[in-house]
Amino acid sequence: MKVGPMEQARFSKRKKAPPRAGLLDVNAFLFTMCERRVHCIRGKYLRAVMRQDMAWFDTQQVGALTTRMSR
Repeated sequence: MKVGPMEQARFSKRKKAPPRAGLLDVNAFLFTMCERRVHCIRGKYLRAVMRQDMAWFDTQQVGALTTRMSR
């Protein structure tokens, strides 16, 4: 099957994407990856805090644990 110049020109116009489209894909990927890592780290931190002895909580300042979780 032979492709004519009109079909070739139409195809080449369609397959080109602006360079910013690739950057948006990379940014979305990195944002999602970072969100997942933060979620994992916060979960591990919460599990570690919950394993502490009761006396450990008395040594911590009020709101210090929630501040660390929300950073």
